[in-house]
Amino acid sequence: MELRKTPAEWRQEIQQAEDRQKSRAEREIEKERKRSHDDLKSEKTKGNETIEQYQLALKAEKDNIVAWKRKSHDSKIRLTESQNAYNALEVQLNQGRAQYVQLEARVKEQEDMIREYNTRDEYVELQAGRDKIERLEKEVKDLWELVQTCQISLQDSLVGSTARWYTQLSRTHIKTWRDLSKVFLEQYKHVSDMVPSRTVLQTMEQRANESFRQYAQRWRDVAAQVQPPLLENEITLLFVNTLKDDFYDRMLDHATKPFADMVLTGELIHAAIKSGRIKGGNDSRKFSKKRDNEINMTNSYTTGRSAGIVVGQPNHVVTSGASA
Repeated sequence: MELRKTPAEWRQEIQQAEDRQKSRAEREIEKERKRSHDDLKSEKTKGNETIEQYQLALKAEKDNIVAWKRKSHDSKIRLTESQNAYNALEVQLNQGRAQYVQLEARVKEQEDMIREYNTRDEYVELQAGRDKIERLEKEVKDLWELVQTCQISLQDSLVGSTARWYTQLSRTHIKTWRDLSKVFLEQYKHVSDMVPSRTVLQTMEQRANESFRQYAQRWRDVAAQVQPPLLENEITLLFVNTLKDDFYDRMLDHATKPFADMVLTGELIHAAIKSGRIKGGNDSRKFSKKRDNEINMTNSYTTGRSAGIVVGQPNHVVTSGASA
């Protein structure tokens, strides 16, 4: 006989069924949650592993880039070293070529010397050497005679105090012409400091053994050293006033001509007086008063022109034929 269940039993059974259902659902949910958690953990672990791998790969790539850069730098250095080595080799090659050319030239020179030595005539060379020695001996002899002649001429050209000074020189200190010229310049250096002036030009006279051209040249050399320089007409007036009466009277009309023309005229007059075609001396005395007037006019002109001018010191004064 089938017993009916009471409502409490039904409720209990239902409750038990619900509990079983709930327990099963909870187990399923817990299982699913656990599965999800495991999956998530697995995915996270996998993701972490992927990131680490990526980082490792990135680091490896960076290391490769650094290594490549280092290799590239090393390659550039090796390339530069190779280029420098190539340049050095090229320089050495050029030097070797130059040395080779020099060696070729030396070899050719030696070959020419050997060829010349094989073809030379010793007798001819010996004779040429003897001729050269004789020529040199003759030149030395001529030079020694010239030195002796110059020494004798120097002694003869010195007079007065200059000659006494020369004879008192010590032979131990003067061995060459250079030594003699040095002591001579030291002794007579004061002569180069003398300044020629217009007064010096006016007091100059022609010497007895001096030709008209020589005197004119000597006078003109001194006049060229006067400072400030003389004008052309001033030169001719001063020169005419230094001439003797025989020349002065006949050259007074030529005082306005150039100095060279005056010298030529003076030579002609000197030749005419010497040959007797022109008489000198008494015929010229009537012009003495006129000459004094010309001298006074010249002195006034030169004095007025020279006033207020400071005369510079020339390097030297040269008068041909004058003694030291």
